[in-house]
Amino acid sequence: YNTLLTGIASSSPRYLLAVQFLDEMLSTGVAPDETSFNTVIESCARVGDVIRAGEILERMAEYGISPNHVSYTSLMKAYKSSGDLDGVARIFDEMDAKGVSPDLTTYSVALSACATAGNLRMAIRFLRDIDRRGL
Repeated sequence: YNTLLTGIASSSPRYLLAVQFLDEMLSTGVAPDETSFNTVIESCARVGDVIRAGEILERMAEYGISPNHVSYTSLMKAYKSSGDLDGVARIFDEMDAKGVSPDLTTYSVALSACATAGNLRMAIRFLRDIDRRGL
């Protein structure tokens, strides 16, 4: 299922098909895993569909799956794609509050969003956090 889901999700114009396929998996009793959800969140992120990406992340908990750094980073990408730096920071903070450690890709997304928005203050915040964590 994940291989097919990945193939569907790889095409931005078909991202809604990936969402529908995940729904189909759930409705037929096929248990999605972390990869299933992350694939769909990433697909939504590519087109900046923040609402749908957030909904998918929330649904993970319904199935006993905790979002990981990939889940949160993908959601941050959705906010970045939609030009919402505050959303990027909010998701980063939520991730941190839930004890999910960011990786360098997470920081790359955050710093790229800061650069696009021209927000040096927030970029410095993320750079200091990278140093604090020893990354």
